[in-house]
Amino acid sequence: LARPLGAVGAVSHLLPLIYLLLDDANTNVRLSVIYCFGEFLEIVGVHCAEDEADGVAGGGCSSDGDGSLVELLRGLGSDSNWRVRHAALLQLPTLARLLSPDEFEKLKFNLDAFATDRCALVRMDLLKVCARVAELPGYGRPWVERTALPVLIARHAEAKNYERRAVLLEG
Repeated sequence: LARPLGAVGAVSHLLPLIYLLLDDANTNVRLSVIYCFGEFLEIVGVHCAEDEADGVAGGGCSSDGDGSLVELLRGLGSDSNWRVRHAALLQLPTLARLLSPDEFEKLKFNLDAFATDRCALVRMDLLKVCARVAELPGYGRPWVERTALPVLIARHAEAKNYERRAVLLEG
């Protein structure tokens, strides 16, 4: 519904529902919202959010790269449920596409947490996500060398568990 409502309408009408559904105890409800999150970001922009102080939609749009939608995605990346963390990880290429490499790096997503996640699928898909981000215009090899490689090498070189080190074999 975000596309027909437009950015302002989506923020005022859908964003409160998104927050409500992401608080649902049922993981499948939360996952359904997360999988649509990229399209929502494309419509409203990365920096738009409802102004929680006065409930006025669009009042929270900013250009500082730290809007509440980004914070929401960051929080989902540290959720206790691995499926939620995995879904949040899969949204990073969309977020990167909507931002410049400098803006994306300033967000300081905790790639380290994904690289050392308890779930093997999260660790393995981190490599795929990094590869997808690297394919975006403006990212490429410099982004991989500055951002992804240091995390992967540091975390997996010191890992004693083969399953954690094996992630490097996938790359």
